[in-house]
Amino acid sequence: AGRHAAVVLFSLNVHGRIPDVNAPVSAPTRLTSYNIDAAGAVHCPGKALRTFHKPSPGCDLNVGMDSFVEKKTGDGTSIQPILSALHTANHKLDSNIHFVTFRNNLNKIMETPYNDKNEWRIGLEREAGTIYMHVVQLEDSFSSSADQKKFQYWGYKFEELCCKPPDNSDDAAKASGEDGAVNANVEFCSVFRMSFGHSRLIVAAEMDCAEPAPHQERAAGEDEEGLGKRKRREAEEAADRFVEIKTSREMTAPHHRRTFERFKLLKFWIQSFVGGVRSICCGFRDDTGIVTHVEVFQTLEIPRLVRGKANMWDARRCIDFTAWVLGEVRRATVDGARYELRYQHPFTHVTLVRLDPPHDPSPPPAKAAP
Repeated sequence: AGRHAAVVLFSLNVHGRIPDVNAPVSAPTRLTSYNIDAAGAVHCPGKALRTFHKPSPGCDLNVGMDSFVEKKTGDGTSIQPILSALHTANHKLDSNIHFVTFRNNLNKIMETPYNDKNEWRIGLEREAGTIYMHVVQLEDSFSSSADQKKFQYWGYKFEELCCKPPDNSDDAAKASGEDGAVNANVEFCSVFRMSFGHSRLIVAAEMDCAEPAPHQERAAGEDEEGLGKRKRREAEEAADRFVEIKTSREMTAPHHRRTFERFKLLKFWIQSFVGGVRSICCGFRDDTGIVTHVEVFQTLEIPRLVRGKANMWDARRCIDFTAWVLGEVRRATVDGARYELRYQHPFTHVTLVRLDPPHDPSPPPAKAAP
């Protein structure tokens, strides 16, 4: 009793004409960061960004699989760490910010013009003019399969190996990687400001690692507190050196390359473009989990790799579509109501539904001090 049926507010044709093309998009501007440790505690600002070291081919991604700590799943991902990080850094939300979200939601929207099989949903709440976008977890039978869990571990293992100092490094003994369990719940997140079209957003995105900072010797008399502060400062300054880590099956036939460029490179580009990540290190592995070669892609060069090829994708359409959807969401929503943005079979329209009627909004708990 008392529940209201969902009301459809708009339905946008994914394959139709986008009203405004060549929408401006700004590069991400870093605001702050946070990290989540193995115990699930959140630290603001972040202090655990790892350093990238390109691994050599021949790595066995199966090592340590028995001790893998899988990522915890639930009904969704709380945006509270984003708001806590902003509060700690004295960044206040106001009506100039239209959206607060994890990058994951933007990835889904941007890929939609070229996605004809994967359903997604995004929860929305609007308070004081700001729309909070929530990650909605959907059931996925494949994700729980033994093969998919193996592939997931291989990805996390390669990420760990990319953050492992070379064997001749002073830190090699402290970062053996082979001995410690791979924990998928440990993460470092950058929080940044960007815009699509006329919509301004604050976005949080997990960052795998960063290119090494310019080498600085430990200053004479620098105590542990001073060293800790310097390490945190270096982490905050790492935005221009972020590296995304990926794995993919090795390509042994021409059609493998086409499939990689059509699907994997699209996902790679979207994720790194939104996060302001300049380079992507991809480990190509065989069917037994052995890395056969390692390739580094420059994010901004990826669209050129597929330009002019048949049945590929257009980066500009992804950007324009995202700006269009965000603008329509802003126009269709009001304070004090809950909504859901949906993309589902037959995968032709993105639909916004209102889940309940507007109410008199109270001060949003999201903006309260943590």
